[in-house]
Amino acid sequence: MANLLGTLRRQPSLWVAGVVLAATVLLLLGFVGRNGETAPAELASHTVTRGPFVVTQSFSGRIVPGEQVEILSPSEAAVEDIGFVFGDRVEEGQLLFRLSETDIRHRNIEARISYLQAGAAADKMQQWSTGTEMRNAKRSLEAVQAQHSEAKRRRDEGATLFARGLIPRTEMEGLESSLRQAMQGVQAAQEDLAQTRARGEGVERQVAALQHAVASDRLGEVVGEGGLITAPRAGVMVRPDASGSASKESGAIKVGGKVSRGQSLGVIAVLDGLDAVFRIEESGLSLFQTGMLATVTGPGFAGQSLGGHLLAISGEADAGSSGEKTLFEARVRLDALPADVARNMRIGMTAQVSLVLYETEQAITVPVSALNNGAPLVQVQKTDGTLETRPVTLGRIGADRVEILSGLSVGEKVVWTP
Repeated sequence: MANLLGTLRRQPSLWVAGVVLAATVLLLLGFVGRNGETAPAELASHTVTRGPFVVTQSFSGRIVPGEQVEILSPSEAAVEDIGFVFGDRVEEGQLLFRLSETDIRHRNIEARISYLQAGAAADKMQQWSTGTEMRNAKRSLEAVQAQHSEAKRRRDEGATLFARGLIPRTEMEGLESSLRQAMQGVQAAQEDLAQTRARGEGVERQVAALQHAVASDRLGEVVGEGGLITAPRAGVMVRPDASGSASKESGAIKVGGKVSRGQSLGVIAVLDGLDAVFRIEESGLSLFQTGMLATVTGPGFAGQSLGGHLLAISGEADAGSSGEKTLFEARVRLDALPADVARNMRIGMTAQVSLVLYETEQAITVPVSALNNGAPLVQVQKTDGTLETRPVTLGRIGADRVEILSGLSVGEKVVWTP
């Protein structure tokens, strides 16, 4: 023995090998998991049962308007009063804006003037055949026809006299020239009458009718305009862009400022239709389907967990995606909010979204740590206390548990090193 120790001192590598060998022997003597050996008392254990198993995945997001009611200006007018502050909750029927009645009245008058003018023009075209233009054109034609008849009569008389040698050739030529001029006058009057008649039957008549219809529609619109704009639904009033990304000063609606007809004045985010938005990586898209159940929590939810379902996943990558990660925006529609939560809900609140990827009522599961280094192997403790290394078929893997599809039976005991 003394010779062995002396040899180890002279060769340090042999000394280290000896220490490692001794440690290995000691470890094997106390190791758990070799078939047929007795399990040490310090092992963790789990008795196999069947029960509910849920696999979830969580995301960080924010609360945004889901079901929205956009408030549009009914008229072009100045804003005299605003009955809310953006971000406040408004009730159905609450006054939102009061517009200038003077501006609305002036628009009404202008619309009536346009309507009357367009109506007069349409009536004129409708009665064109008996109107002033047609009468004037017909009178002009009758006048030149009479002149032509007179010129023809004089030319005929002159021709008789010229044949008898009673008038010179120059006078006869003058009579012929007067007849030709009269004939040209008749032709011009006939063309003018045809053009005048065509005006009452062609494009101008159609244009007048269309202008009258447009003026009638505009008058109908302004007649229904009012200066009071109230909330059609209860909810949270947010800015027209509804995203909060635009500057509050750009295009701000304020008392004294003018708004145009159809301009968006704001959006009511209905509290029974709020959404939570978050982003999903491209690699995980195949795991999600619309309709999946979701649980949404947040620091502003009065400690309550809100239910919902996956409403949609964007068909276009998020503009904020980096070169390494392509992200897609997803949206969860929240269920109807409890009254105490609805009172405190604000657009833009942070939210933690947990989606249910898999759920079953009857599953055999074991802790993930019970797997042999992540491999589909577990140690089963038999009734006599010995251990058996057994292969298993894995199913879904959750945060701390894994589903066992085959290889284990209810009542068996699985052990592992903590």
